Amino acid sequence: MMNNKMPLIIISIVIAIIFYGYLDANNNKEQLLKNFKFTVARITSDWHYKNDNGIGVDYEYFVNKNRYSSTVNVDVKKNETYLLVYDSIKPRNCLVLEMYPIYDSIEPPKNGWKYEDLPIKVDTLRIKEHINKYK
Repeated sequence: MMNNKMPLIIISIVIAIIFYGYLDANNNKEQLLKNFKFTVARITSDWHYKNDNGIGVDYEYFVNKNRYSSTVNVDVKKNETYLLVYDSIKPRNCLVLEMYPIYDSIEPPKNGWKYEDLPIKVDTLRIKEHINKYK
């Protein structure tokens, strides 16, 4: 009797995992839009196709002296710096804004910038569209 229900149980578990992933991704986007701050992301690798980190380029950023790193699939070069938007509550929830390069002379505060403190002009509507598109 258990063997007859096993495929149904497995399918139910897979659907639940997919649904949870969808809800979690939407929650990350909503939290990022709600609690956003900005810092600088430095590209730390050349483009790579396969390794443990995924496809794209690696980047790092610092929030409150904590180093975070990840991989992003954008066309940028090693050692370039870009504006990064992150969730001030969960700093790992972030997005590189490759449309806003940052000059090396601009040093972010240790806990990031609020929108009104940014040293460059940005379009918040464009940033929100970018978050909605890629998160």
